Amino acid sequence: MGRLHGADRHGQQFPSLMAIRFLLGVVEAAVMPAMLIFISNWFTKSERSRANTFLILGNPVTVLWMSVVSGYLVHSFGWRNLFIAEGVPAILWAVCWWFIVKDKPQQVTWLTQQQKDDLAETLRAEQAAIKPVRNYGEAFRSSAVIKLCAQYFCWSIGVYGFVLWLPSILKNGSTLGMVATGWLSALPYFAATIAMLAASRGHRINSTAVKCSSGRSC
Repeated sequence: MGRLHGADRHGQQFPSLMAIRFLLGVVEAAVMPAMLIFISNWFTKSERSRANTFLILGNPVTVLWMSVVSGYLVHSFGWRNLFIAEGVPAILWAVCWWFIVKDKPQQVTWLTQQQKDDLAETLRAEQAAIKPVRNYGEAFRSSAVIKLCAQYFCWSIGVYGFVLWLPSILKNGSTLGMVATGWLSALPYFAATIAMLAASRGHRINSTAVKCSSGRSC
């Protein structure tokens, strides 16, 4: 993904730029499903909501500080070099991820065997309560999957439309320079970050209250 992002710098003509952005989208399409599976391998049901929040929180937080940095980079080096500067960290992070992060708790060395077994047993018990899906056809016909796909599609349209057009709208509707536009573009994502943290905390409090009311440890 980082290599494709850096390749945008060489998109001298509109068709080649569109092709590169399309390939970037194809690669990005696998990120969310892969991360959700990763979270399901590491977090129990009671912890998963908070883990998902921090996963999705990466979107507004990244856009928050990159809006500011991008304004300075475009102003100083131009938009083509901006793509290179923002693609390199993704490549470096991919290398770190490959060597550091493991798919399942059983593969790491920083947990004791007892901790690994306890987590695996909890996850197996939760999985046993879920109705098994026989094949991909049955999964794609599931009403829950269809609703989630529709929700994610609408979310993506809104988010990417906002990310792509907000800076242009601000720039064309004012006399602000690129740096000031970057700072102003960051404000909605700052608000989104605060709201997501608040929602996650509220869910955690409600989950604790439910556990206490049901007589479980809290």
